[in-house]
Amino acid sequence: ELDMLENDERLDALLERLEGGEDLNAEEQKWVDAKLDRIDELMQQLGLSYDDEEDEEEEKQDDMMRLLKGGN
Repeated sequence: ELDMLENDERLDALLERLEGGEDLNAEEQKWVDAKLDRIDELMQQLGLSYDDEEDEEEEKQDDMMRLLKGGN
């Protein structure tokens, strides 16, 4: 399941859009957040961790702020 999530083309495309400064609509953002949360859960179960876990958490908070400010 983790491998499938990490190689999900839709997730990759949406993350690229976010990294490019685009805002996602509320449905897309909710979907991305759910997938990232699931990846995190699976990695914790497997005893794995992100090298840049703090950066990712900050990025997630920034994404949420963009969502709230943009109203999308």
